[in-house]
Amino acid sequence: MSNKHLLSALAPDDRRLLAPNLERTQLRLHQLETAHHQIGFVHFLEAGLGSVVASKEGGSTVEVGLFGGDGKPGTSLVQGGTESPFDRFIQMDGSAYAFLPTIHLTL
Repeated sequence: MSNKHLLSALAPDDRRLLAPNLERTQLRLHQLETAHHQIGFVHFLEAGLGSVVASKEGGSTVEVGLFGGDGKPGTSLVQGGTESPFDRFIQMDGSAYAFLPTIHLTL
């Protein structure tokens, strides 16, 4: 596991719990999460760039944030939720460690 991303911020016990469930994956331009739908995989980006998009009344959207190795989709899971209020996209190809959100983590 690389120490150049958010995984290094986990408590050692959480890292040991998570390590066997992580799968390194290549990311291409696509949608990672859809607002108000159950989160599938959680991705800890190692390389690449993602964006967070919020929907406005009337159907328009606005990009409200970017994330890379310092952040991740699935933040709602850490807070006990199962879905995100935002859409999340990969904007620049990269790689990530991914896992199914079946483990409770505390950051």
